[in-house]
Amino acid sequence: MSFWDKKIEYKDEPHMVRIEGQHYIIGSEFEDPINCGYGGRKFVIKFKDGRKVVTHNLWHQGTIPDELRNILTDNATFSKEAMI
Repeated sequence: MSFWDKKIEYKDEPHMVRIEGQHYIIGSEFEDPINCGYGGRKFVIKFKDGRKVVTHNLWHQGTIPDELRNILTDNATFSKEAMI
């Protein structure tokens, strides 16, 4: 199974994030930012289903290929309220 096949299989999981054609995964929160995506930087994510998630462990998975963007559609936006 390819990398993107796995993303399609789990696309509706609550920790999968797609914003502006980019794929991310929200990881577990850790106290040590060295173990976190983006060095523990804070992100506020607003999902289209109404959820709002604050995370310090966001991992970028890459640009979604054009041929898969109709399947892996954007499901969230970054909130401008806090990205510190």
